[in-house]
Amino acid sequence: METKQIIVVIVAIIAAIACIAAAVMLMNGDKKDPEPVDPVFPDLNEKVIVVYFSATEVTEGVAEKIVDYLGCDSYRIEPVVPYTEEDLQRDVPGSRVNREHSDPSFRPAIVDEKKDFSAYSTIILGFPIWYHEEPQIIETFLDKYDLSGKNVVPFCTSWSAGIANAQINITKAEPDANVIKGGQFPSGFIEQQIYDWLDSTGFMKKQN
Repeated sequence: METKQIIVVIVAIIAAIACIAAAVMLMNGDKKDPEPVDPVFPDLNEKVIVVYFSATEVTEGVAEKIVDYLGCDSYRIEPVVPYTEEDLQRDVPGSRVNREHSDPSFRPAIVDEKKDFSAYSTIILGFPIWYHEEPQIIETFLDKYDLSGKNVVPFCTSWSAGIANAQINITKAEPDANVIKGGQFPSGFIEQQIYDWLDSTGFMKKQN
């Protein structure tokens, strides 16, 4: 084959490769990234359980009213080592709550770490506010249980500090859950406040 013919063949091959590459690029350019799909969460009232931690029985009081109103199940988060009055003295240097608060990574051990929540669509999560956020035992619970795909509705008991910081922390801990805006109740709560909050959140009162 003469040199001129060889050059023509090489040029033809290069041109063919270029055409194929251009076609591939054009095809890829036409492909659009898939539209993000919003996760679908179960109905708020499908199967509800109230999960709560209560150190002074105030949070327990609110939890009991919610259970009575909705007719749902309940589960109390119990520390392996119960909190005493002395433990809860935040104005006493070296008290248990102060020691725990000084170490954000600390996780108080809880009783019954193998509770099965798979049947529940909605977790109403209650706790007192300590240092403007949830107690670290709530973090223990969130570390132990994966609430992905569930509705999580927090509520807190507090005289003044709100639930905002706790709401942020719970959302970070359970990024694949539907964390709904929570409610706050003082220690001298009025029952109707709880019922109004449940109604406004979308819960349905049990039928007698």
